[in-house]
Amino acid sequence: MLKTLYPVSFRRYSSLAILGPIADGFSTWLLEHRYTYTYRRQQVWLLSYVESVLIRRGVHNLNEIEHADLAACRKSLQRRFPYLTGANYALEKYLRIKTFLKPAEPKATNPAAILLAAYALYLKTVEGLQRLRSSRTHIRHRSSLRTLGSTSTLAG
Repeated sequence: MLKTLYPVSFRRYSSLAILGPIADGFSTWLLEHRYTYTYRRQQVWLLSYVESVLIRRGVHNLNEIEHADLAACRKSLQRRFPYLTGANYALEKYLRIKTFLKPAEPKATNPAAILLAAYALYLKTVEGLQRLRSSRTHIRHRSSLRTLGSTSTLAG
């Protein structure tokens, strides 16, 4: 599919160090999800710029990309190309669907939230619970941790 978008310069995009291996699959995915021809060309054209921002942020492999890296790319793209406001949302969606993007870590602000996030991670990874059961357990234990948090402030 990449060859039909850029018949002469398709090697430029397929030879990118980080995003090159997915460039053809990304352009095919854009076609399958009915993005316009112009938008597909624009997204592929921006891959080299996105890659340069990723390299500046210290990303050297496709599996190292995080949400913060893509947010930095988006911010840089908005400064460089202000008319392309939502430029890499499609790339972010593609990376999330293909599981190349690391899941975002929830930010905990208080000790009870930190314990709750750690316990939820434990339930998901170690015990291997199903998503529905895990969320029910998560809700049940959230109230327990709230109780612990309120009693620890009274005792301390």
